[in-house]
Amino acid sequence: MTPLESSDPRAIPPFDIRGRLGAGGMGVVYAALSPEKQWVAVKVIRPEFAGDEDFRQRFTREVQLMSRIRARCISSVLAYETAAEQPWFATAFLPGPTLGQRVRRQGVLPEAKARVLAVGMAEAIAAIHASGVVHRDLKPSNVILAPDGPKVLDFGIARALDGTQLTRTGGLMGSPGWMSPERFSGGAGPEADVFSWGALVAYAVTGRPPFGTGSAEELMFRLLSGEPDLSGVPESLREVVTRALAKDPADRPTAAELVRALAAGGGEGPVPNSPDEMATMVGALIDQDWSGTSPSVTQGAPVAQPAPATPAPGAPGTPGTGSVPGASMTGPAPGAPATGSSPDRSHVSVPPGPHTPTGPHPPTGPRAPSGPRTPARLHTPPDVQAPPAPSPGAPRAKGSRMLVGLAATVSALLMIGGVTGWLLLREGPDPTGDTSSGEQAAGGEGPGLPAEAAEDQSDPFVFATAERISSPDPFLASDESTFRFSRQVFETLLRHDPADGQIVGGLAESWEHSDDGTEWTFHLREGVRFHDGDELDAATVCANFDRWHNTTGVYQQSEYTRYWQAVFGGFAEQWGNYGQEEPNYRSCRVVDGLTATITVNEYTPALPGGFTYASFGIMSASAVAEFADDPFVGPLGDYSNPGALAGTGPFRISEWDRWEAVVTLERFDEHRDGSAGIDTVIMSAVTNDAARRQALESGEIHGYERALPGDIAQLERAGFQMTSRDPHLLFYLGFQPEAHEALKVAEVREALARAVDRQSIVNTVMTGDSEVAAQLVPEAVNGWSPDSRTIEHSPEAAEELLADAGHGDLTLDLCYPNDISQVFLPDPEATQNLIAQDLEAVGVTVEPVTLSRNDFSDSVRSGDCALYLHTAWGNQNDTLNFLNSYYFTLNQFSEAGADDLAEAFDEARSLPDQEQRRAAYEELNEQLMEFLPALPIAAFSETTVYSKEIEPPQTGPLPGHENFAEIFWK
Repeated sequence: MTPLESSDPRAIPPFDIRGRLGAGGMGVVYAALSPEKQWVAVKVIRPEFAGDEDFRQRFTREVQLMSRIRARCISSVLAYETAAEQPWFATAFLPGPTLGQRVRRQGVLPEAKARVLAVGMAEAIAAIHASGVVHRDLKPSNVILAPDGPKVLDFGIARALDGTQLTRTGGLMGSPGWMSPERFSGGAGPEADVFSWGALVAYAVTGRPPFGTGSAEELMFRLLSGEPDLSGVPESLREVVTRALAKDPADRPTAAELVRALAAGGGEGPVPNSPDEMATMVGALIDQDWSGTSPSVTQGAPVAQPAPATPAPGAPGTPGTGSVPGASMTGPAPGAPATGSSPDRSHVSVPPGPHTPTGPHPPTGPRAPSGPRTPARLHTPPDVQAPPAPSPGAPRAKGSRMLVGLAATVSALLMIGGVTGWLLLREGPDPTGDTSSGEQAAGGEGPGLPAEAAEDQSDPFVFATAERISSPDPFLASDESTFRFSRQVFETLLRHDPADGQIVGGLAESWEHSDDGTEWTFHLREGVRFHDGDELDAATVCANFDRWHNTTGVYQQSEYTRYWQAVFGGFAEQWGNYGQEEPNYRSCRVVDGLTATITVNEYTPALPGGFTYASFGIMSASAVAEFADDPFVGPLGDYSNPGALAGTGPFRISEWDRWEAVVTLERFDEHRDGSAGIDTVIMSAVTNDAARRQALESGEIHGYERALPGDIAQLERAGFQMTSRDPHLLFYLGFQPEAHEALKVAEVREALARAVDRQSIVNTVMTGDSEVAAQLVPEAVNGWSPDSRTIEHSPEAAEELLADAGHGDLTLDLCYPNDISQVFLPDPEATQNLIAQDLEAVGVTVEPVTLSRNDFSDSVRSGDCALYLHTAWGNQNDTLNFLNSYYFTLNQFSEAGADDLAEAFDEARSLPDQEQRRAAYEELNEQLMEFLPALPIAAFSETTVYSKEIEPPQTGPLPGHENFAEIFWK
């Protein structure tokens, strides 16, 4: 799910819209909550179609037909409104992968489960036919393998048997490869769905469409004159599949006969003559053979709130912006999508009547968590039982089942089919319809692996990221999850030492800069080889930098190239309204074969740190030439050959799933520091915090990032391996004088700082590795100073200071967001309660203000919050990520010291020399602690979790910098 766009509705009564699930040619699908806190999918028709009366008539008829259908293996309509300005309908959320995704990721279904799939689909189309409807677009993307059985979706091109056909003139609608022969001559009876059913069953057990792949014309020829390839179809299914794929519709069985043939005593029982009788037969088979297809999630049970896949542009953590309060508080860890409305919005129930379908099997879906939040709690969704953790002696899961239900585990990543999937014959070429660090630790086979390593390292290591891996091209990386992937494949000129986070050589073994910081000369390592056999040289480095500088078109938007713009400014040529910033990059010059000089127009404090960013991973010269005409393999680029993106890291790209953003990496045996321990790495996003834990406990993944603080102790007790690092996140209480003039008084800020018992907050809310933050920069980050003063907790001193300042009866607002990930803002509600208690004990009245993330950011940015809770983080060991958070508020203070601090800040930023700048930042940090634009509360870190069966990599102070080459199976 992705965040709502500015033009999206925030409510479609009675539903509360929470995020986007997807968009197609006819409409947008939203994730929403019903008045009963039930997750639903709401599809809204685009305005250009809603204004077309013919289309509205067709849509109304389709939805009314859909509302008639009730079956065990159908996702029924919950509610609809066809008279609205933009018509819509709602269905329940369905967790699980599509059939196409399941087969692509893991291979064919076992025979027993394929039999259940076949029976479930047959029951669904039998129910569709009994309601007077023909589906007409059965394909792998319209079947979801949900925890409680297969589900058939998308009746978007159904038409009533007893009414006028409302179709586009001359348009043949359906999906090539799955259509029956008679469809090409205008026929579309129930028998057409039976033919598609046979093709899907064959695909599920063989992994290939029975009539092959190719152009629409080729598929049409084979469907009309060729025979299906059923080699590999088990004997128990072959006869009925063969009959279903008969050329003559009259020779095919009915859907009800299919149910009898597969679900009832070897096909000898009676044909089920009622939906209830059919559901009973299907349910018995599902209960017997379906369990384990995906994690057990009870329909109707609460699930954790989904999280968006990527941070908003300009999020904290972007170089040069830091964690400026008021910027979107997604940071590297997005929380739940903002609703854009106040949290106490009232809800109304779905009204009964003709627009709320009823029937013997009312649909239900996973429900959102409800009830008060408490400081101490587990983050497994309420009433959803996580699968048991594997026993210590259990064998590890093989790669063939590692991704079985990753999407099913992620109750937030739910695949919902739309209602208006109109598809002309020539529009569907896809036959399924589904749309690193520098110096590596020594590894590899033989002597490179320690004695405790398993002899066989061939099983894939599966790692769940918290965000979608946005692109295999490192230049387009803009989030920590994509950075983590990129660092395994591509190396940068400089890197961070894993031990202390300091900048050291990467592909460059040494470097120097001019006195004014505008020329940076890199001396490259000799003998470094790319995955495609090219050797590293200065010309290759310059080819990469020039490629980035000459970015054109849509990729000039900051959402794609924010790190280039933050470090090197704009581009060589501005396109349209993109790339407004002037370029700071001037040139890259080859000095000799292994020496390159990069020149910028003006020094920027982002250097030299910018040369460590994963966005600037170096590709081979051949790879640069490969994509010269289509320069970026990004969201809009060509994914047909991702393996051509050759880096120098310990892993090379083997496969890239464009639609699911799943990447498979293979060991690069010629890496200069020895090959990796494991053969294969699979990285895929699980954006729901609780679902990542469930996937690890069930054995479907072997590691994940950003464990919830409340989960850590229980995971440790279960034997999972935690890799925590020195604290690199800083949780603080911000002061804004614009909201209350009393905060301009230094004694008032000092009193508030003395009143708050920070140790109590750490003990109550934070995890074991957290500590009271003594300064406004964590100790692990450059800029922390051993000479900075500390603040002692003293309510008595606080009361005295307030009285002397004439503010003994102060009243202050305290703002905090209510929908951000606990990983990055641990329990803000409990924290504000503790702060309020401490401040009220010294005579300060606190009025809490809880806001959605977006509203919170707007309020802080505009200076409306006297006090606010925020987290700053330094994911590149960049002091600016912290200092920027306080710098932006200095203009709100009228004291003379504020101007001095601003000047000291600008001076420190302008120093090219790394040691000089570090010393200046330390002094600035000391001055800030005297001035107190904010109160540091706690320093803490992200935690990465690994299974018991692997040896985890070394963990340094910076998140996402782990080297997976160090992992091996025990």
